[in-house]
Amino acid sequence: MRQQVIWYLATANEDDHAVRILVKKGEFTKAAFHCQQMAEKAFNALVARRGQVPPDHSLLGIMHFLERCDDFEIPEGVKQKAQKLDRFYLRFRHPKGEGDQLQSTCSPETIEELHGCARTIMRFAEDHLEEEIALASE
Repeated sequence: MRQQVIWYLATANEDDHAVRILVKKGEFTKAAFHCQQMAEKAFNALVARRGQVPPDHSLLGIMHFLERCDDFEIPEGVKQKAQKLDRFYLRFRHPKGEGDQLQSTCSPETIEELHGCARTIMRFAEDHLEEEIALASE
């Protein structure tokens, strides 16, 4: 269980790094996807800590799952940031003919906002996983 938690956090950090590289290259659509992936893996680390398997790829679905699991409370601000990221994830993975519109919605400012959302969710997860992180670093 602890190995899965650490794996999710490590790969979330890899997505964080990927976002930074993709932004420098001007690949904003791909950067937006990695922002969502970063947040998804951070939430999945919280699910793995409970010995559960993530229910799906939707951040909102994972949050609802966590809240039902054991009355885990997710602050409203974190929920709002997850909602912004979820919207982009679903559109990029399943565009339904919106492909041309997607590029125009991914400005550097949009990615900066999405990356901030993902970093907030990552910090939230890390705050709740301090014990697992400390044990892994020993």
